[in-house]
Amino acid sequence: MSSLNEHSVRAIALKFPKGNLEVFLDDGRVILVPINWYPRLATAPRKSLHNFEWIGKGIGIHWPELDEDLSVEGFLKAQKAPKNQFKITKPELKKAVVSERKSLLKSREKRVGIME
Repeated sequence: MSSLNEHSVRAIALKFPKGNLEVFLDDGRVILVPINWYPRLATAPRKSLHNFEWIGKGIGIHWPELDEDLSVEGFLKAQKAPKNQFKITKPELKKAVVSERKSLLKSREKRVGIME
């Protein structure tokens, strides 16, 4: 059992000071994390950074344009993104990746006879 009780702590505000991610928690703490710990965020346009959604009323943060999800628990444990996480530098690139994945899935479905 953790003395931090991460599961009950929620983020209530988020800022992006130069080179950092600043997470304000409902218990009064503020977590300052280097944004380069998260390659997708580090390479994203500012507009995309500000387009986030709360997960579970603040237990995490989701960036739909960047396909990135981070948790308050992860921030409290100082968890960085995995080394093999790829960077998405432009929304057009993300669309291309999604399109490619859909195309591959359809191709696989045809090969195994799943398509109607």
